[in-house]
Amino acid sequence: MITDILGAVFMSMGLFVIAVSVLGVFRMKTILTRMHAASLLDTMGLFLTLLGAAFFMLDVAGVLKLVLVLVLMWIAAPLTTHLIAKMEFYLREGRLLNKEDKSL
Repeated sequence: MITDILGAVFMSMGLFVIAVSVLGVFRMKTILTRMHAASLLDTMGLFLTLLGAAFFMLDVAGVLKLVLVLVLMWIAAPLTTHLIAKMEFYLREGRLLNKEDKSL
């Protein structure tokens, strides 16, 4: 019973963070501020939602799968965000990206 309540509370908090960050993605003007709002979805929103889902799991294997999803997202999200920010920097700077450019 208490695990159901904790699971519902954490999932509700996670969905609230996700909703606010989606609103931030649409409301922000520049790509860098949009990326900041989207990073909240990747880190805090996903963590709270998966933590709430872990309270509903009945076996350890299910919880370990959720932890694996969380770890993989926490590894992949900063890498893609960094690449998007680097591309935005190069586009603002006016540099053309070609095969000889080894900085990427």
